[in-house]
Amino acid sequence: MFILVRIEPVKRREVYDAVRKFKIKRACRVTGDVDLILEVDKAKLDEVASLDGVRETRTHVILETLIK
Repeated sequence: MFILVRIEPVKRREVYDAVRKFKIKRACRVTGDVDLILEVDKAKLDEVASLDGVRETRTHVILETLIK
């Protein structure tokens, strides 16, 4: 599952530091209309969304991995 995360600009450093402590598959800072893309297990969804500074999350479920 991928979670696309938008963060309050003044809270970016705090959110990045909190995400680094999570046991997740991958976390990437990106450019564009979101700030982070996280690859996680479903159990982390609520934990990410409840972080102070997270403005919005969008979840995308992986249907099939085409290249590994």
